[in-house]
This record gives sequence, structure tokens and C-alpha cells, in this order.
Amino acid sequence: MSTERVIVHKSVSTKLVSLMQAHFQRLRAGDPEKDGTRLSCQVTERFAQGIIDLIHEATSEGAKIVEGTGERQGAVIQPHILTGVRPGMRAWERESFGPSAS
Repeated sequence: MSTERVIVHKSVSTKLVSLMQAHFQRLRAGDPEKDGTRLSCQVTERFAQGIIDLIHEATSEGAKIVEGTGERQGAVIQPHILTGVRPGMRAWERESFGPSAS
């Protein structure tokens, strides 16, 4: 995934988030040799934890997870969608390099 932030007018945000959720739910992360896997693992478990930490920090500052669990399984992270991410949050300012969009 490469899109980190999507800035959209609130009049269409519900529709866009719904469409993104439908797409993200089809993107299974895991072992790339298994059928159905669309996203591989992160480079290391430590790197994966850094992405999860960024997600948790954003939620502690008021963002909401609308897709994803906020957890990892080893170095595997399922795709996440965060809403309510604002300028000044680390999740806004930095790239996660993981399967998340806000």
C-alpha cells in the first residue's frame, strides 16, 4: 500500500470510508506463498510494532480505527483505516510504511 493520507470533504467521507473498507477487507495479509494473500509481512516484528504503535498513538489522540484490529501477528499486520487523523498527530506527519490509510 502506498497511500497514507486521504483528505476528503466530510460530505463524501462516509461513502469513501465504506468503499475503502470493502476493498481493505479483501486484502488479506500473511504468508505470500498461501492462496488469497495479497499483502506480505513487514520486514521485522520490531518494524511491525512501530506501525501498531503509530496506530495506537493516533487513537489515543482521538483518531478511530474503522478497519483493522490495532494488533499484529508477528510481523503481519492486516490493513487499517483510521479516521479523524489531524495535522499535529504523528500519524499525519509521518509515513508508517505499513498497510494503513488515514
